[in-house]
Amino acid sequence: MAMMRFPTMDEVEAADHEQLCRWYRFLPAGVTPEEQPIMNRLVERFHEFGGMTPAISKALGWDAPGRGF
Repeated sequence: MAMMRFPTMDEVEAADHEQLCRWYRFLPAGVTPEEQPIMNRLVERFHEFGGMTPAISKALGWDAPGRGF
């Protein structure tokens, strides 16, 4: 299974609700100084969209992080 690439700030700003949920569920925590502000903004936008919905959760599943990234 391929490791998910960490998004850029521009990608986070342009992402739709489903993409934010996908990153929120499958992306490893941002641990580098460069990743931390991106992860903070990702989480902020995730919550602005209303967080995880049952429909998006079902669509994403739990075992498919390589799907659609």
